Amino acid sequence: MTNGGCATFFPLPRRLQYTPDPLAWATGSENPVKPAKRLSSLSSAATTLRQVSRTWHYARGGLTHPTTPDGGCFWRRESVSAAETDGYEAIQLLSRSPPLAADDPPPPYSKEEETRALSSDASARVSWASSFPQHLNGYGGKKPTGRSYYDLGASRNEKRFSVCTKCFLTERTEGLHIHDGLNPEDYVLATMVRSFEERLYDGKEQEVFNFTLHAVDGLRDAEEQVEMYRLRDTKWGHRDTLELVMDIVGRSEKFQWRPSTGKEVKGLAGHSRGWKLVRMASQEDGLGGKRRIREEGFTSDGREVVAVIAHTFSLRKDFAFAFLGSGRSGALGTAWETAALLSGIWRWWNSINESAD
Repeated sequence: MTNGGCATFFPLPRRLQYTPDPLAWATGSENPVKPAKRLSSLSSAATTLRQVSRTWHYARGGLTHPTTPDGGCFWRRESVSAAETDGYEAIQLLSRSPPLAADDPPPPYSKEEETRALSSDASARVSWASSFPQHLNGYGGKKPTGRSYYDLGASRNEKRFSVCTKCFLTERTEGLHIHDGLNPEDYVLATMVRSFEERLYDGKEQEVFNFTLHAVDGLRDAEEQVEMYRLRDTKWGHRDTLELVMDIVGRSEKFQWRPSTGKEVKGLAGHSRGWKLVRMASQEDGLGGKRRIREEGFTSDGREVVAVIAHTFSLRKDFAFAFLGSGRSGALGTAWETAALLSGIWRWWNSINESAD
């Protein structure tokens, strides 16, 4: 599997005879072409073929099954003649693994393997291409694989990042990760894993979510771990509250995702409903109170709203997200921005999946 690629592995029946052309996949062509014409693009395809990270052999059928960066699979014969390759050796990148015994099944899936696959390559240092815009829309939707893919950008013409969400029902695990780009093989900036596990937090057993913010040149020097808790109840009376715990300039701070239909949500997506991210450490006297009289950007208990995410009524976009206040100014840091965006998208995504159920 490539860095953060959303792939599902299924063994094919032995009777399968159709073998799509791997070079057609690598060069973006879906139509079969002659070998000589294919191989004129082999130099550019070789880099793409290096993305292949897992291969197993169908020993009886003589087929090879590598996983492509976009989560699909292509198949080829075990041998390729010299005439077909025309002297090129890059085709050997397709498969390096020794064949399994004839009766061996494909490798079993494990949750630990999935976690390692997401984080191993992503932990390597990569360059930070651009920061998140102050306002982002999500464009995308569910796919037949059970995963959901969303492109992120200020508009449809300015899409810059992408998010993949997935749920393994048999493993009771949910995952979400954000890519620095629009393709599944682009570097993963951060991942979130929900294992439905509980941990003692603030004197109670609370469900915990684990975030990994990967090292990125110009963004973070080292990998960071962040936790978020789903609170059973809060003294503020908010149901289904998520509390994000982060280090902000050397001090641990808490941020709560609370349901909202207030001014901040309406300013983002009209008369909609959504969630606001509240900075718990910031409490300003005189800025709280009832909704109709309090200043926009603050809660009834006088705390600052630093981000918001909301449903939209648009058929062209799925959700809208915005940084507000000190979250918009950059004072909370890029690690916080990444965790805030990722946790907000999960909050929205979980709500539509719970509704569907």
